[in-house]
Amino acid sequence: GYVLDQGSLPTHKGIIISLYEQGKSPADIVLNTGHSQDAVDRYIKQYDQIKKLIKKGMDETAIKEITGRSMKVVREYIKLYKDLNPEEVRNN
Repeated sequence: GYVLDQGSLPTHKGIIISLYEQGKSPADIVLNTGHSQDAVDRYIKQYDQIKKLIKKGMDETAIKEITGRSMKVVREYIKLYKDLNPEEVRNN
């Protein structure tokens, strides 16, 4: 997912999660991005899992241990969550 990762341009993962947070269906995201259904479903599943742990107050180290994801991936999803949900982040 680094083809578009040039400076401040969003990653494929960021584009997919942004569309998901806007309420787009996974099928629509596949059509809009050209990614496979498996890739879209994987990104959404990982994001939802990490989002739930953030809402439970887990820190990035705990999230890494629970999910088995790398710290880099965990931080990417945390940043996406905070960027796409500023109201929720502000209220917590």
